[in-house]
Amino acid sequence: MKSTVPWPVLLLAAICGPLVFSACTVEREVDFMAGTPVVESADLFGPGMYRPGGDAYAQIGWCRSPNVSPDGGQIFFVSGLSGVPQLYRLTERNWPLQLTFFPDGIDWYVLSHKGELAIVGACTDGSENSQLFLVETGSGRVRRLTDNPNTAYGSVVWDRDDRAILLHSTEENGHDFKLYRMDLATAEVTKLLDLTGYNSWEDISVDGRWMVFSRGNPARENNLYLYDLSTGDTTQLTSAEKPARYQGARFDAKGERLYLTSDANGQDLMLRAVIDLDDKKVSFPEPNSPWNVDNLALSPSRQIMAWVTNQDGYSRLHLADLDSGKELPAPKLNGLISEPILSESSSLFFVFESSTQAPAIRSWDWIREELYPLSMAAYAGVDSTALVEPKPVVFGSFDGVQIQAWLYLPADYTRGPITFIMNLPDGPERQSRPSFDPAIQYLVSRGYGVFSPNVRGSGGFGRRFAALDDYRLRGNAVKDVQAGVEWLIQNEYTRPDLAGIAGKGYGGYLVLAAITEYPQTFAAAWAQGAVADVVACLEDMSPWQRDRLSAEFGPSTDLPFLRSISPIARVDRIRTPLMIVHGVNDPQAPIGQIRQLIDALRNRGATVDSLLLANEGHDFRQPLSQSAALTAMGAFFDTHLRGNPNDTLKTR
Repeated sequence: MKSTVPWPVLLLAAICGPLVFSACTVEREVDFMAGTPVVESADLFGPGMYRPGGDAYAQIGWCRSPNVSPDGGQIFFVSGLSGVPQLYRLTERNWPLQLTFFPDGIDWYVLSHKGELAIVGACTDGSENSQLFLVETGSGRVRRLTDNPNTAYGSVVWDRDDRAILLHSTEENGHDFKLYRMDLATAEVTKLLDLTGYNSWEDISVDGRWMVFSRGNPARENNLYLYDLSTGDTTQLTSAEKPARYQGARFDAKGERLYLTSDANGQDLMLRAVIDLDDKKVSFPEPNSPWNVDNLALSPSRQIMAWVTNQDGYSRLHLADLDSGKELPAPKLNGLISEPILSESSSLFFVFESSTQAPAIRSWDWIREELYPLSMAAYAGVDSTALVEPKPVVFGSFDGVQIQAWLYLPADYTRGPITFIMNLPDGPERQSRPSFDPAIQYLVSRGYGVFSPNVRGSGGFGRRFAALDDYRLRGNAVKDVQAGVEWLIQNEYTRPDLAGIAGKGYGGYLVLAAITEYPQTFAAAWAQGAVADVVACLEDMSPWQRDRLSAEFGPSTDLPFLRSISPIARVDRIRTPLMIVHGVNDPQAPIGQIRQLIDALRNRGATVDSLLLANEGHDFRQPLSQSAALTAMGAFFDTHLRGNPNDTLKTR
């Protein structure tokens, strides 16, 4: 296998780093320039003389969401070059042409079959209600298609003539995702299927007659249906009697079968699957595979398949010719691979990242067996060679369930207890993997150890493991957190007075739950985008967001239970110094319940600090917001775990 760097990558090297910063508003004054690397001479970089701050780590660049025209001649991608995610195209001279200029960036895009147009989804102020825009990929001209800020649009599939799109929308009642068709010439929308709940289009057949759509949440359980665009007839393909997940369904070239991933198998894992459209039987080419399949893609002609398996947290890429059944050469990379896209020119495009490499786009030519880096991340003054890889570990929880985790240690660590942060990812069904995480690398650069466990409920380990924290089992995930810090202490990596905990989203909820259930365990806690009051969140969030929260925490009809698992109900038990970071417009965890938590803690005289960011939602988009959060994190843990916000070197 050869690895070469074509000259266009020199032009692309800068596109993965933000250059222009937009302003954000905070409810506590933050020095956004703290930690900015400034030196008088380029040769003064000895030990202790230069340490990038949180703002530098927040500015590390990235490229994601590659796509390609059918002939492979035009490449598209999303990058934070402008400071927020925007859509780019490589010109004929291999220059990155910015196609979108939305103040808050874009949420996603879907390229048309010919590659001449794209539908872009973009929301404002973190609302997550994506509006639709038509983009001409040659000139960058943009035309608004929808203007309903209280409505969520998505699930876009292009009609075969590129003159219309299929989509779903909550426009009718704010709750149900009904299925529509939009004529792009007139923007006229026709409702095709009047359904309740969550429904989404999956794919259109090569001849343009058939659609496959999903009912139910594919992250939990769903069923697939066939829709005849010419007659409006619907046929159910999968059995509702056997709950399972069916994801990424794609038609074959003749419209005779669907390729997809599913856990409707004895392995309880998401494996490659095939549905015969005549007899509706589901088969699995590798029924005994022990590895979850993360992604699956087909070439435009539906002849070549690419898929990615999750092998102990690392990705392995596979390619095969569906006509001959022959497996094709694929590169072996030590990291994470996502978003594979195939062209008809023997090229595969995908995103690669690792703990020490920021997300970037690569191209693989399986005929020449050549791997090309199409983008390289800008590291904003951070020494990429100093980034650290984690070590996989396993520990037993209170009931014997084995929990996999990633252990990050400072480069100069030898032995003995040091300040340690238990890091809990957003979710609840996401998996902690050795991906690129600026926050983790920032903490490690300051001498902290970081421990990222996959508590029960995490994805990647099968359907049964993912369900171990559902509804009334919620407290068992909190017990996993306690078991994890006990493992760190027993193995002399840290002590109770040196142990902190941090989490975002669902991880933030676990942080709050842990410091109420085990108030003596942690010396400092950080919660970002957290749910503190499940009942209040259900009351304040949009109807379609409410369904997602109820599916995980429990039905809204069981109010006594939901109150019992809400950290705010036991705020009197919180003894741990707490930092709360939150977007004022967060639709997944509305700000009202967070303000109530802060007030309750302050009224008790508890140690609580907060950073509330205006014009931000659940995921912070603006670079200054990201810098503020990361810089504040370092100062907070330094203060409460080391006794000095400026003492960044005291680790042992």
